[in-house]
Amino acid sequence: INVLDKTSPAIKGVAEIPWDMSKSCPTINDLREFLTVTDNADDSISVNDIYIDSSSLSGYKIGVENTYLVTFAVKDESDNTAYYNAVVTTVDRESPVLEVKDISFNLSEAGEYLFRNLYEKVIVSVSDNSGKYSLSYALTEVYGNGGFSGEFTITLKASDAAGNYTSKSATITIIDDI
Repeated sequence: INVLDKTSPAIKGVAEIPWDMSKSCPTINDLREFLTVTDNADDSISVNDIYIDSSSLSGYKIGVENTYLVTFAVKDESDNTAYYNAVVTTVDRESPVLEVKDISFNLSEAGEYLFRNLYEKVIVSVSDNSGKYSLSYALTEVYGNGGFSGEFTITLKASDAAGNYTSKSATITIIDDI
């Protein structure tokens, strides 16, 4: 008697797979860690038999930036195929990189160092793995003679869309040469 297997294998896994975008692009081996497979007749089937259905790799995004629908497939010895959809979401956990430097200038040069752009003078570099960041800053009170000379501390904060941030402080010294 020859028994025909007409039952597809079963793929199970998490519906949403988070992927840290600071790592390289996930491979099928990386994604298999989130999946299991069983079959009613084929004992040799394993997660290593799971592949990504290439027709699902059109770069389809689901309404949210960096969220992709991926269709996994597996075929048993009787050519029964099972499909499983999962959402792969890249997650940014890396903070922006911010480098600052202390600066000093004479009060007679104050026109060049307008308070509204002082933060630009202390930034050495700023970058983020996403290529997008925002900057904010705060100045402390002057420590000195009570006028416009003395030391300020400026604290800068670089933030990205994922909510990661880096804060750095620099000292601004204004020398009273007038």
